[in-house]
Amino acid sequence: MRLTPCGTAYPCDGRRVGSRRRASFQKYDQVRQKHGDLVRSQGAVAGIIGEASEAQTSYLEPHRMFRKAGEKRSEAMAHQDIGQIYSDAGDYERMLSYVDQAQEICNDDPSIALSVNNNRGEAYRALRRWADAEKAFAAALANPRNTDLAERLWARQTIT
Repeated sequence: MRLTPCGTAYPCDGRRVGSRRRASFQKYDQVRQKHGDLVRSQGAVAGIIGEASEAQTSYLEPHRMFRKAGEKRSEAMAHQDIGQIYSDAGDYERMLSYVDQAQEICNDDPSIALSVNNNRGEAYRALRRWADAEKAFAAALANPRNTDLAERLWARQTIT
């Protein structure tokens, strides 16, 4: 008995096999994205309870996963998460390097730009670099979509 290219003794349609394989890979990518998001959440919890080392480990794993998968936005968010660990530790210069990397990775996403520039402004404020902080906060609000987003977030924050 001779096997077909799809590994069976029966004739098969290569297009159908290819589409099933593609669907399988797409499902795998979705699972990988969810796994990365879950590990990022574990890192956030570790950071909240003061386990900086565990938080960093939890942020590095999804960062690698997102980079390998080409998920630029998620990779940029993971960079910001890592930067937050350094911010919490008072190492604002290192935090700024991670924020800068996040912006390089995903510079066309308005919500990433808002977050990056806001985090940058907070770091400069902590470093008492007032002029740089003002520029960063202004850059965060430069995009009209970001201004609207910031106003909605501020309204939600002041209500609760």
